[in-house]
Amino acid sequence: MNKFLWDLAYFQQRAILAPTNKVVDSINKELLESLPGEEKVYFSSDSLCQSEDESEFNMALFPPDVLNNLRLSGLPNHKLILKLGAPVMLLRNIDQANRLCNGARLQVTRHEKVVIEAKIITWTKIGHHTLISRLKMTLSDKRILVKISRRQFPLSLCFCYDNK
Repeated sequence: MNKFLWDLAYFQQRAILAPTNKVVDSINKELLESLPGEEKVYFSSDSLCQSEDESEFNMALFPPDVLNNLRLSGLPNHKLILKLGAPVMLLRNIDQANRLCNGARLQVTRHEKVVIEAKIITWTKIGHHTLISRLKMTLSDKRILVKISRRQFPLSLCFCYDNK
């Protein structure tokens, strides 16, 4: 894989399907470790939404460590680990005119503290570079009593997908 890392077609034509998120995470982690270079780790900032009653009861039910461990569809993970060359998928529509939509695949070309530069590897803008910044995303899930806000890059590794 390393000799084809910067070949635009390499990740365009490849994806691994897996039956569960647990398997997806395991494969993504193993393939990321096989890439050369140093890992960059990004942690989210999680909180209860301002509109929610920030009672002591809710704060006791959802302290920061509980919020950080929630893995909910529609929100990026609390911990995002990247390396240069890693394929990532956008989890939000950020620029529809330039096809930076939910599901677009990109390849990390630079990772800084507050911004990630990536090259588009799918759809019509293949080869164009873009900057991705952290977004504040809110999720309301009927299984959880409160609205959760997470500030994180709207990205996930995408060597492997959940086939659902």
